[in-house]
Amino acid sequence: MKGIEGLNIKELKELLTQLKLYKDMTKKLGQRGRALFHRNLEGVSLLQVEYFPSVSKDSAFETAKTVYKKVFSIEPSREEIVFIKKESILWGMKVFKDDAMVDMSFSKVERLLRK
Repeated sequence: MKGIEGLNIKELKELLTQLKLYKDMTKKLGQRGRALFHRNLEGVSLLQVEYFPSVSKDSAFETAKTVYKKVFSIEPSREEIVFIKKESILWGMKVFKDDAMVDMSFSKVERLLRK
């Protein structure tokens, strides 16, 4: 691995761009920004499904598979998705791809009714 002195002007500009992006992401998002920056460098997306505990993991996966295909145009395997049981969503589920989310939970409906 070469040090900074061994980089040409194009590589230095790219490094500066990445450093500015890292600074901006960590300033705005903290630890989540660091994780997102590293995932972007590796070209990997965070796929996460939060679901109500009484919904089976199999059912959550089947629904998430459809959402990922229709909304995000990807077809992830079950192993690529992080599944999290969460009672606070009041039934249903939330499907995440990085910072994008499809909310199919009743907690969303409850918030709308309170307004």
